[in-house]
Amino acid sequence: MRSPFHSEPEAFNFLLLVTVVVLAIALAAALGPTWLTLAVIAVVVSGLALRRVRMQMVKRRTLELELKSAPAHAGPADERRILLVANDTLNEEAFIREVETLASAHKARVFMLAPAIVSAGARLTGDIDHALEEARARLTEALDRIPSHLGAAGRISDADPLEAIEDAVATFVPDQIIISTRGGHTSGGLDPKLASLARKRFAVPVSELTVEPSLSA
Repeated sequence: MRSPFHSEPEAFNFLLLVTVVVLAIALAAALGPTWLTLAVIAVVVSGLALRRVRMQMVKRRTLELELKSAPAHAGPADERRILLVANDTLNEEAFIREVETLASAHKARVFMLAPAIVSAGARLTGDIDHALEEARARLTEALDRIPSHLGAAGRISDADPLEAIEDAVATFVPDQIIISTRGGHTSGGLDPKLASLARKRFAVPVSELTVEPSLSA
């Protein structure tokens, strides 16, 4: 699991902030009535959540402004590597068929990336286990449904989806990225804007696969 901090100063600032917060709550509890303590806690939690959201927005804008990266082709010259990014659509029939079609092509190598969908609050508290288990279960089921001779593989990630793609680009080195969503922003799905952000970040062809829930779901 990667560190939530990107530098020592950031870690120090966070520690300083936590210290101030703890002192404020302790003083409110010692000197004021119960309602004052609860009010201080509510303000602190809201402030931390807002700070986290702002940090994510700044980070995303920074990534958008960075130069696109395109690592050199990996593997045999005629091999085509395809990275599929999905979460809540992993087990949909349309997604499974798409993976099978891509993996059946000559000299194709398919890798599925399942970023866990973690809320800002859960990331703040470190409570990401449930999201990871959901992503792992979906990926395992998808891999079980795809014929083993096709050689499809995959992994989950606890990183922000765009960061998870960046890691996969560096390690798997895809020639193409396909991002699967439902077309609308669902609580357990990838942001429909992820493909647009990936196009700005990576010098690799990025396409979208919109998958609707199957009738049997």
